[in-house]
Amino acid sequence: MPGARHEWPDVDTVAEIVAQASSWEEVAERMGKPRSTVQAFCRRHKIAAPSTSKERSFAFDSTVDVPDEAELGKVRELIVEEGLNPDEWIVSRIRLNRYGDQEQRRVDLTPREDVLLPVRSDGWRPPRKARVKPSEGRVGLFPDQHAPFHDPLVHEAACQWIRDAKPSKIVCLGDLTDNPSVSRHRRTGHEPSLRECMQGGYDVLRGYCEAIVEAGMTVGPDGCEVILLPGNHDEERIRNTLADKGLSEIANLTQVGSDIPIHSLEHIMRLDELGVQVQRPPAGYGYQHAEYRVTPNLLAVHGWVAKKGSGASALATLDKVNENVAQGHTHRQALVFHTRWIGGRPQLLTAVEAGTMALMEQSALGYANRPDWQSGWCVMEDHGDGVTFDFATKDGDRVRWRDASYE
Repeated sequence: MPGARHEWPDVDTVAEIVAQASSWEEVAERMGKPRSTVQAFCRRHKIAAPSTSKERSFAFDSTVDVPDEAELGKVRELIVEEGLNPDEWIVSRIRLNRYGDQEQRRVDLTPREDVLLPVRSDGWRPPRKARVKPSEGRVGLFPDQHAPFHDPLVHEAACQWIRDAKPSKIVCLGDLTDNPSVSRHRRTGHEPSLRECMQGGYDVLRGYCEAIVEAGMTVGPDGCEVILLPGNHDEERIRNTLADKGLSEIANLTQVGSDIPIHSLEHIMRLDELGVQVQRPPAGYGYQHAEYRVTPNLLAVHGWVAKKGSGASALATLDKVNENVAQGHTHRQALVFHTRWIGGRPQLLTAVEAGTMALMEQSALGYANRPDWQSGWCVMEDHGDGVTFDFATKDGDRVRWRDASYE
């Protein structure tokens, strides 16, 4: 499964290892990871260096104190004494109330399921030097992974395709994450949490970036670019849910010195580490307005039109944008054409529905019974004076692309 090769112990375990060690070298040796990687992890989670790692003594006052989870000490013991699992709660506030000579300590807890924190990461960054140049004009159009419901076979096939085909770009067409717990159409009440969805999305993108590096390329404009379009299942679901609860200010809160929202894929998934770019819609607009110019000959969108039948949505989108267009959203694969006559000369326009990279089951994603979907992705070749398309499609227990078969 994606992400298995870079799993970390929980923060408390890492903090305990650091507290018992006398140097960063000892920590790195005990964890079996590079020193720089361990230090980056500890900086992000505010774990003190070995030489200064001591149990914190809290000076309670009438002000608010939010301690690091690794240093909670007796507060964690108190949580256990109350019959709660400390790993299921976050200490959001510790207060001291004074009544004359009497003191009362109050600990405010927040369920972890209600807190959306950045994904777990070991600080991996792609190298800057490349050995191999990408195939100019070749682009992978990767649609609708719906993590954590992405298909492991399709994901691994896509990573192998990156190693083999060496594309110049990978454009994720939206709905990288599913986020069913904040959907209006919840089914069971036991849907994956937002954190699970975001972690799954990170693992998917991490797999693509590692495959790019393994192919000898770099991630970015000088190698293989990874572009992410937001879809209707992504961060917009989260912000809409907060706004519906009267928390619009929190929904639109941005990072200090930036216009990037806190509840954004960039922030939650640490996309700066991976080198992944997000093509956002204009400020104040929804995912329908996000689009990416793949090449001068192709526009990519997530898609906002859903019509019955393969290709119908692509043609409707083409009528809106009036140029070659690739989209996700419908979970179908289709290649359709329209000839426009301009000045007495025919102009061929092409529209593509790229499919889905999510699991295909009888009741797919919990809301479609026996869906008419196609699993895989689309490959575009830009020849300068025109574009051609073909598909990598899952059939049984393999994914086929041209004469290649990924099992």
